[in-house]
Amino acid sequence: MVRALSALLLTSCLMLWGQARKPPDISYDPQAPLDLQQSPVKDFGHAKLLDISYASPRGGRVNGYAVIPSAVPHPAGIVWQHWGQGDRSSMLPEALSMARRGAASILINSPTNRPNPPQAKTPEEGVALWLQDAVDIRRAADALVQNYGVPVTKLAYAGHSYGATLGGVVAVGERRFRALVLMGGFASISDSILHPKTGSPGDAHLADVYSALDSERYIGQAAPAALFLQFARYDRFITQEQADRYAKAASSPKLVRWYDCGHEFNDAQSTADREDWLAQQLSLGK
Repeated sequence: MVRALSALLLTSCLMLWGQARKPPDISYDPQAPLDLQQSPVKDFGHAKLLDISYASPRGGRVNGYAVIPSAVPHPAGIVWQHWGQGDRSSMLPEALSMARRGAASILINSPTNRPNPPQAKTPEEGVALWLQDAVDIRRAADALVQNYGVPVTKLAYAGHSYGATLGGVVAVGERRFRALVLMGGFASISDSILHPKTGSPGDAHLADVYSALDSERYIGQAAPAALFLQFARYDRFITQEQADRYAKAASSPKLVRWYDCGHEFNDAQSTADREDWLAQQLSLGK
């Protein structure tokens, strides 16, 4: 009787564990029209910069940039997601650099950085905007494949801060990404609300709702995708504990490196490392 009860309790715990780590829904209808619109911004010679927009499956339009390498009929593809204080231009220099190696890129604005952005009035609405962005990232991958000749086997994702914190949801929700660079992300955004590196603790209900986004719940399921986690020693937001938890939770294959820089990751070494790593993962030139 005791053994049977113990087995039942263990089974129940495992079921609850699995439920707690079920990823949020970022599904969409892949047959729905993408309605990609584009206009030229600048021809750099080795690549063209385009202003683009496309329909978001969860409402409105996604605006961003596309960087398309010249004379490369089937480039690799990278989707870039900026940090919370940035926008679609934040990682543009790296996208232009990767174009020299043969990669096309799409850099999108998050929902709160778009024209007439929605205003979240509740924590639930705030989380919904994060998940909309995850869906829009998936649609950016569609655009690279459908409109710019990228093979579906040569897709990668690069996210900074906000984009890296979303990395767990993206990694398990979009299996076409064979490689993901995650720069200065929170393992647990909910813990960062309750125990911020600076400032006062946040609201418990807010933290509970945002726990659905906690990357450490999902990043262990990213394999077979390769992961490159970059952390800054002088990060004003990410604690050592948060970084260590993210690295520990991540599935293999993974690479974890620390840099003598701040949260902005504006140092030359971290830039060179992630560009070289992406080139290696996507079988690109130097």
